[in-house]
Amino acid sequence: MKVDHSLICALVERWRPETHTFHLPFGEVGISLQDVAVILGLPIQGMPLSGPTIRGKDQWIDLCTQSCGFTPLQTDMRTSDITMSAVTRHRIVDDSTDEEVTEHTRTLIWQLLGGFLFPDTSGARIRLYFLEVLQGDLALARRWSWGSAVLGYLYHNLCNGAMWETKQVGGCMHLLQIWAWSRISMVRPSALQVDRPQVI
Repeated sequence: MKVDHSLICALVERWRPETHTFHLPFGEVGISLQDVAVILGLPIQGMPLSGPTIRGKDQWIDLCTQSCGFTPLQTDMRTSDITMSAVTRHRIVDDSTDEEVTEHTRTLIWQLLGGFLFPDTSGARIRLYFLEVLQGDLALARRWSWGSAVLGYLYHNLCNGAMWETKQVGGCMHLLQIWAWSRISMVRPSALQVDRPQVI
């Protein structure tokens, strides 16, 4: 789905950080946790995502090696993030072991988190923190309240965008756009009418 930048800009201009709502001609409206759960299908109950416990670059490199099966270059990393290209260059092949497939799966989930649910304004870097959350058994990832974190991150970025009039806003823009389509009828695209073929 292509992001409608005009719609996003219009919404950011109408965002009010003090109430975490959009001030529109017909009143105030906001994105709720229920909206996140319905639109993205993410859990809104569970443990909160609170921040990394790892602080050093060397620790992050070790975690990448242990959890994802690759060792990133120092040049690909900063204090809290890594380039998307460093993560995407690692692939699995037909004769990969089960452990390699699990490592690759973890890497793909990490990319989904950093590139879709929690993207920064550059779109080229992903937070290292999410790898820490994904270490160990991947089935345990469901214990986190992902929906709350996505909404909080979007709110944070909308507040920054509204207060500082930035040119770019991070956060899950697909969530914002689908929410706008579902709640604000005047911005909703019209349905494409397709004529059904007649059976003769």
